[in-house]
Amino acid sequence: MNTSSRLTLRLRATVWRLWLPMLLLTVLLCGLSLAAYHRISAGILKDAQKNLVYLTEEKRADVERRLKTSDATAQLFFTGQSLAQQLLQQWSAARPNGPSDQDVLQRLRARLEVIVLNRGWSGLSVYDQRGELLVVIGDGGPVLSAQQRQGLLQRPQLERLDVPARADGAWQAGLTLPVLGADGLPLGLVALHTDLAATLHEVLTSQHLPGYSDAFAMVRREGESVRFLDTTDQGMVSKPRAFREHPNLLAVRAAQGERGIIQGARDFRGLPVLGYAAEVVGTPWILLSKVDFDDVQAEQRLWAWSLGLGTLLVLVLFYGTGFGLWFREKRLRDTAALERELALRRQERRTRELLDAVISGTDDVVFAKDLQGR
Repeated sequence: MNTSSRLTLRLRATVWRLWLPMLLLTVLLCGLSLAAYHRISAGILKDAQKNLVYLTEEKRADVERRLKTSDATAQLFFTGQSLAQQLLQQWSAARPNGPSDQDVLQRLRARLEVIVLNRGWSGLSVYDQRGELLVVIGDGGPVLSAQQRQGLLQRPQLERLDVPARADGAWQAGLTLPVLGADGLPLGLVALHTDLAATLHEVLTSQHLPGYSDAFAMVRREGESVRFLDTTDQGMVSKPRAFREHPNLLAVRAAQGERGIIQGARDFRGLPVLGYAAEVVGTPWILLSKVDFDDVQAEQRLWAWSLGLGTLLVLVLFYGTGFGLWFREKRLRDTAALERELALRRQERRTRELLDAVISGTDDVVFAKDLQGR
């Protein structure tokens, strides 16, 4: 076997013994890093969704609690043995046909003005048991048709009304409740407005997700468009947005019926967002929340860089170790080859010295042949 063949076999042996395992280790490490990235990336997205759902549901529950508190407060002033209920019962018993009846009505008006002022209501209207208007305070509260008044008097219970925005754009919550007498029959009907700005904005701005650019909004559907009642995002405008003009807008998709986590939607900037929509029970309102998807991807990219750098460092370590082992083996192999060559040369020198001694010490003819007998 010639020298070239021996070198080829030696190179193949080195590849199979050292570099092929290193290549397999490289593929394994890259595969593990990629699998770890996908798992961590999915975990980041899941955590962002979970935190968004938790915070939004907390805000939705807070809005519902405030609305129930407002309902209970309104009932407190017009049920049981409240002064307003007693005055309305006096007026209803006497019927308005004399100065004393007007006196009761004036006392009722004065009492209602105090209530509206103390509670911060926008307006209030009182109807008698026949559905006729008796007292108007402030902006008068929700406008009720004769059919609505009769229907509410026939089934006396507290109801929230779907009230449009005022002329100045401010949104309000409408509420109607009966005023019942001692016999349980309705003495009249109260319709009032409560200001939504104080109720909603405080809730929407109370908490935020740490580490994310989030925003919250209260929206409602109006025909084939969506309108904002309140929002913490300055980029969200208050004018309605038509469904057909903004089909992928987060608020539009929520107004069209999507609930829970909404992926693939965009905000008013046209940027992708991760959104969540929840209905406020007893109202036509939808509580919206969103985080910029770029924030989620930024955290994912950070992990991608970290895993990539870690994998690269491990590969550098393994390849450095492998190169060191290969270089050490090469040096040992070269040293062994050099020692064998030196040993052959010493053996050749001793043989020549012995041959020279034999030749110089004899008178006989000496013949030297090679392995082929030449």
